[in-house]
Amino acid sequence: MKNDSISVDRDIGGMVRTATQSHVEVKPAYTPEDCRHLSYEKDLGDPGEYPYTRGIYPEMFRKRLWLKSFIVSYSTAEETNTAFREYIENGLTDLRLLADLPTQSGIDPDHPLAWSSMMCGGVATYALPVYEKMLDGLPLEGVVYELAHSGISNFINFHSMLVAVMHKNGLDPATLRGSGINDPVRAKLVYECPDFPTHVARRVWLDHVEYSLKHTPKWKPCCPNGVDPEQRGMDVPGELGGCLAVAIAMFEGLKDRGISIDDYGPMVFALDAESDFFETIAKFRAARKMWATIAKEKLGATDKKAMQLKIGIRTSGLSLQSQKPLNNAARVTLEI
Repeated sequence: MKNDSISVDRDIGGMVRTATQSHVEVKPAYTPEDCRHLSYEKDLGDPGEYPYTRGIYPEMFRKRLWLKSFIVSYSTAEETNTAFREYIENGLTDLRLLADLPTQSGIDPDHPLAWSSMMCGGVATYALPVYEKMLDGLPLEGVVYELAHSGISNFINFHSMLVAVMHKNGLDPATLRGSGINDPVRAKLVYECPDFPTHVARRVWLDHVEYSLKHTPKWKPCCPNGVDPEQRGMDVPGELGGCLAVAIAMFEGLKDRGISIDDYGPMVFALDAESDFFETIAKFRAARKMWATIAKEKLGATDKKAMQLKIGIRTSGLSLQSQKPLNNAARVTLEI
């Protein structure tokens, strides 16, 4: 074998990535000079201490395990109820519901526009009896319920149906735990679902957030979502910037209504967990620090809980290949 062919075999430069998935160039090596400008107390801090870069709990997951959730939505309420029961019996603590396309678009199931897509992508949750069948026999006070899409009108429908089911079962809606994306910007940019015009959406959105804080205080009425924009091609700075902008807009709107950020408690973002392991870690740390700083310095938070950011991760569909399911299992494991 000639020497030049050996050198080609050993030259793997073309195979080595020198930038993150967000195209941030990575140096071959880092030294103390690269972090000389950082202050441990100001920029990092201990876990459980402001600015919460290293986590919002002192011992993190050694003492507080994360919520486990999957989207559990089949064509009918009965099928979904059966799946809910099975998951709860096996330790699931968080149930995520996705409605079908007509429901998300505000179309009744007997309308001609719904004929080709009814029960596609989720449950046809168009009326209270459907919710009663879907939630029959489930612990309404002991499980966290989530809605996995953004349209404001559909989110309000979902939340109001949960409250109605609790009333019919003699339960106090104030004990309802859960959350939903309810992000009007994501709904407009990613899904383009038929919904309110933007200026009307903002008012209705804030109306619902205000109602939730007063009547279902354990329910998180807005969880800005960066996952789907990122999956549509947005980089990490854009993903974080979008979530922060939505949160800032919400709290500025609530302030005009006499509601303080301290009344809301910890914020929740839904962020993408990519296979770019170290960039994802850096993103989570940056998100916690940025939110703590913005909440305190821009939005006037005085309660530590209002400065804390909880992160719900969603694994990346872009990293998966249908031809290699076993590799996909390994990729998702790494991302989690």
